Amino acid sequence: MSGISVADPAINLFYAIKAKSAFAWATWRINAGGNAVVGDLVAADGTPPGTPAAWASLLASLPPDDCRYAVYDYTHVNSEGRQFQKLVFVNWAPDTAKV
Repeated sequence: MSGISVADPAINLFYAIKAKSAFAWATWRINAGGNAVVGDLVAADGTPPGTPAAWASLLASLPPDDCRYAVYDYTHVNSEGRQFQKLVFVNWAPDTAKV
């Protein structure tokens, strides 16, 4: 396999978002040693999950020259007024990132 593990705090951060915590999004990165996925950033600006401002906040947090994994708590209201919440996984890999 890849030889990269996922650190326990990184797993716990995902479960916190999955449990509908106050975080609208979170990002993860591969550590400097290249052997583990670790938590990076969380939405700490108090933006409510599922809002356009939360999405903009996530996009602003992504580095222009490094890769990240992200989870965004997306809220959608359909034509009948029913609200759905889904977690969206984002694999951020800009062209300027190192291989």
